[in-house]
Amino acid sequence: KWSPDHLVLTQVKEAFSAIIEGVKEQIPDEKFNDLFRIKITRSQSCINLKYESKVIYDVFYWEVCLEENKSLIELLSNFNNNYEEIDNLYVPRKGKQKGIIKTEIKELPNVVIIILNRYKFDNNMSIVKIINNNLKIPSQCNLNIALQNEKEEL
Repeated sequence: KWSPDHLVLTQVKEAFSAIIEGVKEQIPDEKFNDLFRIKITRSQSCINLKYESKVIYDVFYWEVCLEENKSLIELLSNFNNNYEEIDNLYVPRKGKQKGIIKTEIKELPNVVIIILNRYKFDNNMSIVKIINNNLKIPSQCNLNIALQNEKEEL
């Protein structure tokens, strides 16, 4: 069941994406990328085999899911340290295996747009709940903390 809050959040995100696409059409790619592109690496690795697959892709905003009792600085600095264990990672010629999926930020642009997901949908109660109502946003923030985990040349 969709609530009005959830619908508004979805529309705002879609409107923002449309604005970014409109700006992208107005300026040269190189300048747009310098301003807004966040370079992301998504890696999949198999726990039991020496297998790793990496894909580098670009995003133009950083989506952060808020957690209770965590500051924005903690969320940003822990972004590269998070991973997801899965049971059905497909490994060529080996089939489905246990694996790890990890997403890491490799490069930040001059302008970083952060979308804060402050709500989550509760399937049991069919309502949208506020995750973090007291988020403090600092007036200055060193985003290089998000890149300190692993330095690699792209």
